[in-house]
Amino acid sequence: MASLTTELPTWDTTSEFADAMDAKDPLRSFRDEFHFPVVPDTATHRAPGSKTIYLCGNSLGLQPANTDKYVTEELAKWRKFGVEGHFPDVNPEHPWVAADEDAREDMAMIVGAKPVEGNFVFFLNLRSLCFVLCSLFWLARV
Repeated sequence: MASLTTELPTWDTTSEFADAMDAKDPLRSFRDEFHFPVVPDTATHRAPGSKTIYLCGNSLGLQPANTDKYVTEELAKWRKFGVEGHFPDVNPEHPWVAADEDAREDMAMIVGAKPVEGNFVFFLNLRSLCFVLCSLFWLARV
């Protein structure tokens, strides 16, 4: 156990340490691919107008910067095709009937399933079920 504690980094609460860690972050370049909301003028515990630190786990998360393009594209298809946009012969590029297929393998990996064992909606519901069961298990221990 002693050898484990010597390998852990020393954490500091200073802004200098945070800046140094940010500079080392290999995922830092991805920050530019998202919109960070600013703190509203009505905020009382944070500096209005400053960037937010976004750690909300019950959220869609930060909006990807390229979202407008894709949403506008799908709205145009909805306007043009209506319900027929579900079908590949009408909407060959991204038919809505197959919308979950792009995420199937990733979602299966996240929930520990095989891609053939469910679809995106199933995996989202499984995730919700896991949260409920974990909460009940935690309550039973208290």
